[in-house]
Amino acid sequence: MKKKDLAYRIYEIDQDLKGLEDEKRELREELLGKMKTGEVLVFDTPEGTYKAKACETNVKILRKNAEILEEIGLQGYLAASTVLCGKLETYLKAAGDVGGTMARCIEAVETKTVLKILRGN
Repeated sequence: MKKKDLAYRIYEIDQDLKGLEDEKRELREELLGKMKTGEVLVFDTPEGTYKAKACETNVKILRKNAEILEEIGLQGYLAASTVLCGKLETYLKAAGDVGGTMARCIEAVETKTVLKILRGN
């Protein structure tokens, strides 16, 4: 396959996946709306029998970061946290940093080749 054909096929698959994820989310919501908690629906597939079950689950909603820090202390907070480059950069820019602090937070810059499918010229 030519490079342009490969790139276009990747684009097509990406679009298909986005559409399928949207459809899956909508169908899950619709099915859940038609089922009672604890209800089990058995159905057959080419791979065998599957079940869909409407289950109750608990979702933990954390308090604000500052409250958690006060509760567990700095050591616990640091052990549990993950600092993401994009979020750190956004925070520092909003705080007025012009790049100096961000530069000091970067241990290394690794160069690697990635494929991006971009719209337009």
